[in-house]
Amino acid sequence: MKWRNFKVHFYKQDTMVSPAQKLGIPLLFNLYTNPREDEDKPATDTWIIGPALKMVAEFEESTKKHPLIAMGTPDPCTPLR
Repeated sequence: MKWRNFKVHFYKQDTMVSPAQKLGIPLLFNLYTNPREDEDKPATDTWIIGPALKMVAEFEESTKKHPLIAMGTPDPCTPLR
């Protein structure tokens, strides 16, 4: 999840086709100081984890009322060919 200049990774995926692996500890990046998200330079601003987890929980709660659109669902705004 991204918020302001911070990005928190809860999963790691090496390639587009490899399975995602849940991280035991979220990986945090400050995009001002590490815009490439180099894994050997994670941020130490651990205060962001609490607010990030709160935002993730709010998003997950919102999907109960407004479910996510399933992959492959046609876009109703795109004209058919």
